[in-house]
Amino acid sequence: MLRFPGPIEVNDIHSALNRTSVSTIHVPQNKEDLIQLVQAVRVQGGSMSVSGNRHAMGGQQFLSQAALVDMRSMNKMIAFNAEKSTATFEAGANWQDVLQALKTRFHSNDQGLSFRQKQTGADNLSLGGAVAVNAHGRGLKLQAFVSEVESLRVVTARGELINCSRSENAELFSVIVGGYGLAGIVTEVELRLWPRHKVKRVVQVIEARELVEKVDQRIAAGYEYGDFQFRIDSEHPLFLQQGVFSCYAPQEMETPISEKQAELSPQDWYKLLWLAHNDKKAAFERYSSYYLSTDNQVYWSDDHQMSTYLDGYHTRLDSEQRNPFSGSEMISELYVPRERIADFLQQAARELRNLSANVIYGTVRFIEPDNESVLTWARERWACTIFNLHIDHTPAGMAAAQEQFRRLIDIAQSFGGSYFLTYHRWARLEQILACHPRIREFLQLKNKYDPDGVFQSDWFRSLIQTLESNNT
Repeated sequence: MLRFPGPIEVNDIHSALNRTSVSTIHVPQNKEDLIQLVQAVRVQGGSMSVSGNRHAMGGQQFLSQAALVDMRSMNKMIAFNAEKSTATFEAGANWQDVLQALKTRFHSNDQGLSFRQKQTGADNLSLGGAVAVNAHGRGLKLQAFVSEVESLRVVTARGELINCSRSENAELFSVIVGGYGLAGIVTEVELRLWPRHKVKRVVQVIEARELVEKVDQRIAAGYEYGDFQFRIDSEHPLFLQQGVFSCYAPQEMETPISEKQAELSPQDWYKLLWLAHNDKKAAFERYSSYYLSTDNQVYWSDDHQMSTYLDGYHTRLDSEQRNPFSGSEMISELYVPRERIADFLQQAARELRNLSANVIYGTVRFIEPDNESVLTWARERWACTIFNLHIDHTPAGMAAAQEQFRRLIDIAQSFGGSYFLTYHRWARLEQILACHPRIREFLQLKNKYDPDGVFQSDWFRSLIQTLESNNT
């Protein structure tokens, strides 16, 4: 166990709005380290939080003035089960670790087995994090990440190492997946694997009113993945209404993959980010032109899900633009029934214009219902809209962002929808209770499995404070 005494200041990667002073950082090298640490913290009557690669934005991986567990050194593939088509990874493994390990194992024929879905937008995200947030990717007819998990190994609040699955410690399994690290520390993830295959990208620029019909057509034709990346220029009449619709169709294994694929370099991605902040019309034109140039390109089913993420890009933007204060983007994800997505985007466009919101990026993806995790966000067959909004790190900027995100929740709720619980801590009490009706049940189960409050976070404490503001 590596131990770094504090106080040490940490922050999240994307929004950089969760600057937190922790008392100590512990970097376990194996599950034995974790067991000893949890037992020691419990005996001392303390609390701790657990982090992976620190992309989460609501503060659920940090706890002020407490111990922080950094899982990134536990990143190895430790088992493969050919009969079950599963591979077991340590929970600190990121998606590059997973992909490389699987490619190395199946290098002889470049086919074999691989993962079916991962979060998009970044690869330096941990498997344990995917479990904790019950992540999703761009599958057209997939459930959340719980559907990719065969079993887990978990260090409980008592410092015991146990197995969790649908048949063993099933209740705890349902609390751990999507439980934001509040009921135990995941040490190993047994990941379901699927045949690695080829897919062809098919690209169109369409309007939101066409989206559901197009998605249904793609699903009927056997397409597996897809999303709709919408126009971000609020001055354009098709703001949020027009977008790049990309879908992926399975191909025969003999289909060649060109060695000269059109792709964006890191510098190209930075230029798009720069344009998204400074010339949104040009940003969409360049982005849509690039994607259209990739129409009919063929990829491996796992490779096409990998993404370029430029850590610290906003520091460079702020410097180049000589901003008098720091800025960043914050994400929110809103859910509405699929058939209401065009209406939702139209109303969101009006409200974001009225609030002078600065939309940097956005996309619509799709999810099937999850009935396995207690604190499920995917309660229905939702269309999932992700907004990346710019925030100035000033009191006025933070107040504006808070209002923008609350209004987006209001709009989603008016369509019978919901929002992702932990991207921020700004939801009002009535929004939390209406959109996450099992929140109190989840908290009761959290207390059942962690009665001493060993596993906590600043997000969790903020949630409790909000809920206790009304005892109904």
